[in-house]
Amino acid sequence: MKTLSIIIVSYNCKEYLLNCLDSIFSHPPKIAEFELIVVDNASSDGTVVAVRERYPQVKLVPNEENLGFAAGCNTGFEHSTGEYILLLNPDVVVNDTSFDPLIGFLNRTPEAGAVIGSMVDANGEPVPNVRIVPTVFDLLISRKSFIAWLPSLGKVRDKRLAIPGEIAEIEAGGGGYFLVRSELYRRIGMMDTRFFLFVEDIDFSIRIRKAGYKIYYLPEARIIHHWGGSTSKHMTRSIWHHHISLFKFFQKYRHIRFPMDVIWFSCTVSHFLLWFITNRLLRIARR
Repeated sequence: MKTLSIIIVSYNCKEYLLNCLDSIFSHPPKIAEFELIVVDNASSDGTVVAVRERYPQVKLVPNEENLGFAAGCNTGFEHSTGEYILLLNPDVVVNDTSFDPLIGFLNRTPEAGAVIGSMVDANGEPVPNVRIVPTVFDLLISRKSFIAWLPSLGKVRDKRLAIPGEIAEIEAGGGGYFLVRSELYRRIGMMDTRFFLFVEDIDFSIRIRKAGYKIYYLPEARIIHHWGGSTSKHMTRSIWHHHISLFKFFQKYRHIRFPMDVIWFSCTVSHFLLWFITNRLLRIARR
């Protein structure tokens, strides 16, 4: 049995993924044996062949269709043997601080069910990895909102999503760099596959805390994240999935029922359409 199972879910991001794998094998964990599992969601860019040729030691699980992030993580988990599970985005680059601090923290902190590290972009600027349990207000001020360009909302959003400067207990962690105990992953029912993409990490975090465990942010653990590298080519589709996942989240946790679910769904679609139209108009204005 390995100490650490690293699970990466990929979809049409071959070059990002290969760079990620290169960095992992160049900077492996020093205090734990590890295995690497790549679940590919039916990529059409040659990802499966490229990974198989360059890294035959990787456990490669090719899906016949795109099952989404949550289902992909669960598939990887079923192929894992590690005591700890690290969910890792394919568009990241790791270094010598990326693994050992997280593993060491869970080793010495029994009340912690999960821990996340910090993310920076290629320029060293912080990338949000700490999550909060969202409200409807958070939907309106999010970066994916149709009014996200308003400066005043940006200040409110940044305050709500402020990144701690030290070790801190948090409400939820981002699923792109998330270490969790394997036994806990299974005990709470794995990731909820109703969330195709986005919000599944918040739902997962809520269930970890309901199981009596805490989630921590550990800034000394760090990765470089090419933010949106795995989704930027499909931005409109990604925004749509984000809105639908938020609707499902509110439906799950706010106990929305018909006819309120119809109203909420209509609001979700309207918000997406407003974002789409506003985004297009802003692009035209910049030309």
